[in-house]
Amino acid sequence: MRLRLLRLATPLLFTSLAAGPLLARAENGFSLKGGAMNLWDDTQTLDGVPRALDDVSQRTFVIGWEHRRRNGAAFGLEYLSYRNEFTPPAGPDTGLAKNEVLQFVARKYFAPSSMAHPFLGLGIGTSRTTVSFDSPTAYTKYDWNLALQFNGGVELRLDDNFAIALEIKTLFTDVDSHHYDPSATGAFVGAAVLF
Repeated sequence: MRLRLLRLATPLLFTSLAAGPLLARAENGFSLKGGAMNLWDDTQTLDGVPRALDDVSQRTFVIGWEHRRRNGAAFGLEYLSYRNEFTPPAGPDTGLAKNEVLQFVARKYFAPSSMAHPFLGLGIGTSRTTVSFDSPTAYTKYDWNLALQFNGGVELRLDDNFAIALEIKTLFTDVDSHHYDPSATGAFVGAAVLF
């Protein structure tokens, strides 16, 4: 497992180092977005038992940081977290399937001199899933996987330092058939502080 994570992290590190001189002239931005992710598969077999998961996630948010060049190219890091509840067998208590994603992201912002900046992007990184419930017995399972993201949307610049963003994300996670699959598509709205 550690070797797999090392293989994933090494190219990201070298890409970040190679991009360093290009990022020196960049504008920085921090963003916080909230929204919901819709699972591609809301009926999954977890711990050998079919489970009906909530198809729309809860407590869903994205925290991001990026460097932007004047030509609209942007590179950064993004953390995404969302969870879906399900009802385990033999009890009224709910179970929880949680996904946390850390990715290197790249975006292209179009029309950088206008108020509205449409954008397209992609991301690659790692996903950590947790499945847990308390009945009939306590159960918790963790899994690490490769995660890919495609995104697009529009950012509305209210001034030089503040923007509102609307975004659609599609997240694909490579999992074994007996593990929780958090692959989903979702919509987000949030704010960015630029400096």
